[in-house]
Amino acid sequence: MKSLYVADIRQFLGDRPISEGLFAVGGMEIRIAATGAPFLSLTLTDRTGTIQALLFDCDSIPTEYKIGDPVLVGGTFSRRYNNINLQQVTKYSGSLDRDDFIATSCRDIDEMWVGLLQTIGSIKSSQLKDLLLGIFLDEDIEKKFKIWPAAQEVHHPYIGGLLEHTLTVARLCEQSGQLYKANMDLLLTGAFLHDIGKLQELDCDLTITYTDIGGLLRHSVLGCFFVRDCISGIKDFPELFRDCLLHIIASHHGKSESGAMVEPMTLEAFLVYIADDTDAKANRYRTLIDQQTASEQNIGARDYFLGTRVYAPKVVEEDQ
Repeated sequence: MKSLYVADIRQFLGDRPISEGLFAVGGMEIRIAATGAPFLSLTLTDRTGTIQALLFDCDSIPTEYKIGDPVLVGGTFSRRYNNINLQQVTKYSGSLDRDDFIATSCRDIDEMWVGLLQTIGSIKSSQLKDLLLGIFLDEDIEKKFKIWPAAQEVHHPYIGGLLEHTLTVARLCEQSGQLYKANMDLLLTGAFLHDIGKLQELDCDLTITYTDIGGLLRHSVLGCFFVRDCISGIKDFPELFRDCLLHIIASHHGKSESGAMVEPMTLEAFLVYIADDTDAKANRYRTLIDQQTASEQNIGARDYFLGTRVYAPKVVEEDQ
């Protein structure tokens, strides 16, 4: 187990030396200082967050690192700039525990998986149920879906995040679908499959990264391809279900500027979009509130994903 985490460093009240801090490389860039000299900017990450680290005064810029590599760093944390001024950085070759670098859902993964299968069991359409069971009971998909994150950093970026997010979207759709008299079978199937393309879009080792095909096509396109191929193996699968289901996947980001290939044109597609957006943003609020609760400030910095600052007032217990 690591002895020093990013969250520990952020709690330092002043400048503090750091020796042999173990982190994963989340990003790297060679920059040019005002003097014209190059320096290395690293994003260091673990399960508690990220922090910037800068390597100046080096005879040569190390270029052997890549995203996801574990590194040992030494230097000084600067409270003023909230980063680490590096004196040394070397690749780490010892044993590692992924739990030190990527957080895990606080919800029980096996319980969530049972909940997913139970909800699939409530679907009345034999073709849609066969489609879902054929996907989620596949041994490789089950193993991967249980641990996969839902995103690289914005929402549910942790082990089990995709399962947690998918199940919550389905739960929200159960409520909204009954309220607005949607086709529940189609709605729930769309909820379960709207992010299935993330199994191909993302990779998960010590860090969460995009695959090449994920960067090129993203998960909505990959999800449509995957589900269309699965449907082709089911005899007499209704064309209307196929088209409406692919439309849900293609439109679940709602707006083109948010990544949707097409805007929702059916009630079911709209409800999946609303549920997906609600859970993603609520999860982001929860993450930022938890981070601020551990700090001294009530209002955090503006968050680019939410488009606002988050207010998390400290609760003062009254004297008994």
